[in-house]
Amino acid sequence: MVSRFSDVLATWLVVERTRWALWLPGCLGIGVGGYFGMSSEPPVYAGILATAAVALMGWRLRLRDGSVLVIAIALATVAAGFTIAQLRTITVDALVLAKRIGPTMIEGHVLRVQHLEIGYRLVLDRLAIPR
Repeated sequence: MVSRFSDVLATWLVVERTRWALWLPGCLGIGVGGYFGMSSEPPVYAGILATAAVALMGWRLRLRDGSVLVIAIALATVAAGFTIAQLRTITVDALVLAKRIGPTMIEGHVLRVQHLEIGYRLVLDRLAIPR
């Protein structure tokens, strides 16, 4: 079964060899989507460690088989997409509430009121939240 899959994969990779570079943006996108699809934030080192591990695996197997190298490059690109998304999220560093605060009073000056299909958006300035 594994041998048959390996033969089919090797044949497909040979047929697609002129389009390998076109698969790289898709692999990056899979990595980015994988990061944003997670239900919780992974450790900071996760993306870098995964990218380094797959790149090292590809480097070690580079002389063994061309199809293995192509797969390693694709996996490294997926891991790089994950890492890029994670690093971008870290660098944006927006304020996040530490816990749910529930309904609360907010005081401020209304700068603008926008009518939306599902309600209103208020743009406020000089906010004050008690406690």
